[in-house]
Amino acid sequence: MQSQNLAELDASKVKEVFTDVLQDAARAEALLAHLRHRAGLLVERRPDVFAFGHLAFQEYLAADAVHEGNLAGITVQRLVNDHADGRWPEVIPLYTGLATSLNARQMLERLVAQKDTKALCNILLDALSSTAMEIRQDAELRRRVLQRALRAPGPAHTPTTLPQDEIYTMALECVGTSDYNKPFSAAFSVLYTSSISIDTAHLFKRLQNWRLMIPTKICELVYLIHRYGDDDTLRNAAEDQELYLSELLGSHIQLEVAIIGVRDRFHRETHPASQGLDAFCKALLGLLGGFPQSKLPENKFTWHASGELFQPSGYRPSDTATYSEFAQLARNAARHLRTLPIPQGSPEEPRALVAALEEWANALAPQPRSPSRPRRRPRDSHNASENRNAP
Repeated sequence: MQSQNLAELDASKVKEVFTDVLQDAARAEALLAHLRHRAGLLVERRPDVFAFGHLAFQEYLAADAVHEGNLAGITVQRLVNDHADGRWPEVIPLYTGLATSLNARQMLERLVAQKDTKALCNILLDALSSTAMEIRQDAELRRRVLQRALRAPGPAHTPTTLPQDEIYTMALECVGTSDYNKPFSAAFSVLYTSSISIDTAHLFKRLQNWRLMIPTKICELVYLIHRYGDDDTLRNAAEDQELYLSELLGSHIQLEVAIIGVRDRFHRETHPASQGLDAFCKALLGLLGGFPQSKLPENKFTWHASGELFQPSGYRPSDTATYSEFAQLARNAARHLRTLPIPQGSPEEPRALVAALEEWANALAPQPRSPSRPRRRPRDSHNASENRNAP
């Protein structure tokens, strides 16, 4: 049933299977009656249609059948080759829990050697988690399994039977290193959802080689640095405008990822103002004030995220003495954006950003009103007549 992706089976087929195994039709009939009326392992869902009392029974027995050997010819290698198939993600960890240490280790080694799939990370973590303690205590094997799992595509869940600190440490080691050219790696998903302090200075050192990296891995590092980075890391990142304008996918650029990271940081923290964020916002305003048309974002969310930062109630620079400087940068950016053609499909978002920049600038440093010209005093009519008659 598991190999054919079936949750139910007709009574006639059940009897046929029992007869094939027992080589005795009468015993097959008796076994079916026993399972139906006394054991509760099989349940008659509808007249003459059977299913296991719970799918976990079916998955467990399928795992045991692979371990013990089965007439259907389903082998360990079949499970490994088809691990991404929806039939086996629960069966594989059950197998590594049932199998001998040698067989469980072989299953892990074969999975480690598999190509990237969206299912690989969690299957590896679950398979390692369900093995005997002696295998989980093998530091070298555990490291290789965790490393392979976290470099696979995410998202990832982390079983509580595995050392969480080790998973976070390995995620820091693996993020931004995968060869999988689609976002995001399991390592990124672990760090994205964690509450631990992330060593972003370490990530920034890795980012220094961004010209040699695939865009999606740069994206992971850029996001984490701008969401969690300390002041020094943010200042260093803000100095590399070439990085911000590098292409991610299609018309997207890395600046968009940085903006979203800062936006999420702003929502996460109560008082996020800092010199590092000042440096980023100054770099962002400078880029908005000189955007080449070829790099103009077409993603509506980017315009919206930028507008969220530059709201009258949004970000405030950490030093009030710089408010005038930031206000001028915002006005320059708004003036420049007005001159650019509006990207197709997103006419409202750029206009909204321009309005937000102007309002933000006025909230920081209101422009003085130009002095009104003094009103001319009306001439006295008597003096006016005298002046007209004067020689």
